Amino acid sequence: MCIRDSLYFLRDDPVVGIEPHVVSVAPTAVRVGDGCGTGTRLPSLAATAPRLGASMTFFGEQAPVGVAGALFLSAVPTQVTSLGGRCLLELDAGSLSSLNAFVSPTETWQFSVAIPNVPALQGLPIATQAWFLQPNHVSGYESSNAVHLALGV
Repeated sequence: MCIRDSLYFLRDDPVVGIEPHVVSVAPTAVRVGDGCGTGTRLPSLAATAPRLGASMTFFGEQAPVGVAGALFLSAVPTQVTSLGGRCLLELDAGSLSSLNAFVSPTETWQFSVAIPNVPALQGLPIATQAWFLQPNHVSGYESSNAVHLALGV
């Protein structure tokens, strides 16, 4: 039985017998970590909750202006990878994929993406992070914080 964003069901436990369980089916978008940027400007990423069969929106702030950027997604990593300084790869390099590439004309950007209405995707965890080429940064790039998503209804 589904009530609001929770699924309630009975499950047989070999030790205690049949008992009630509850699982959240709510979509979530949680900001994780910090960005790395030039000076005090740190690119940031936020997103609306990813509902199956609907659109969600990604929002970027404090992006470097006029340089190439991309939003990447992957499986949620078991650990982050330090790239030196404050820059962290908060994605799983083995499952990395580009979701969108762009050049931001201002420090803020946004775009929407449709989430397929496929019940098998319910609860799927995804990590996202924006990266920018930045010749003014010592490393040659900047990144946003990550946003961890869980697809829901």
